[in-house]
Amino acid sequence: TKGEILFKIPRRLILSPKTSSYSVKVLKGIRRRGWDQLIWAVILEQRDNNSFWKPYFDMIPEVSTPLSWDLMEQELLHGTSIFPQVSTDPTRSIFEDFIKESIKSGEEIFSCDDFEFHYAGALISAYSFLEDPDDTTKVVIVPLADMLNHSSSQNNARLFYRTTCLQMVAMNDIKKGEQIFNTFGKLPNSQLLLKYGFVETDNKYNCVYLDRDDFEEFGCRQKELKRLDFLDYLPMKLTANERSFAKFIKRMREAGVDACKFLPFLLSRYHNPENFNVGRKRERMALQVIEEEKAIINACLKYLINRSESQSTNG
Repeated sequence: TKGEILFKIPRRLILSPKTSSYSVKVLKGIRRRGWDQLIWAVILEQRDNNSFWKPYFDMIPEVSTPLSWDLMEQELLHGTSIFPQVSTDPTRSIFEDFIKESIKSGEEIFSCDDFEFHYAGALISAYSFLEDPDDTTKVVIVPLADMLNHSSSQNNARLFYRTTCLQMVAMNDIKKGEQIFNTFGKLPNSQLLLKYGFVETDNKYNCVYLDRDDFEEFGCRQKELKRLDFLDYLPMKLTANERSFAKFIKRMREAGVDACKFLPFLLSRYHNPENFNVGRKRERMALQVIEEEKAIINACLKYLINRSESQSTNG
């Protein structure tokens, strides 16, 4: 029934830097709150065969996001909105910065390799919750709640934070045998793949993100980049509707960028579908993201051409 409490989770059973058996060392030694502290809590608990959370770690499925893919698999995402975030250099620099900050603690226990770091990071990305939506440092792992699958259109449950426990509450009437869905937010498949390692079918929130680097690669000059005003619009978001297309084309025109050339340039960066082995899950998901982004760009290009032809006819 709508409003019914489906299950409760005592606060002592959530995994956070404060509830970890290594909380004293983590809270004292790691100064950067949030992700850094939780990553160390996860790493240290996973190393401990007697950890209270060992049964939990043993039962969760393998976590695989593009950040942990090999270089050839990551390269398949070339041209997509998330490729800059999964390429080698950014992820390596993030790890090095993490280790640099951890060394400041002076504790030998805070030493790990990049495999431990990326595994813990992927696990947190896939299974964590924000205790306070307005405070990104309050990130925690909530066993049981993280078993619910995501749906952008069929979500029927939501996690609420109470004083002594967390409650999963039905947001709609749920029939017997019907699956219970949570939602991770209004995210396109590119972001679902990056953060959680999966994609949805018929995701109405699909879009293409464009940033300054995309226009620099196209060959835009500084005056054009300045007119695009990325300080106020980071990143640019292109969605599959005429209002978004019209806004994008107007912005291109005002900046002096030829949208008729820029859009085909974007399409040229994607890998050929024939290069993908759809029998492999990772390649199949990468291809789906590519095809969805290409569909939006092609629709925008078609809209631009039709509008230009219409204006020519009327002129």
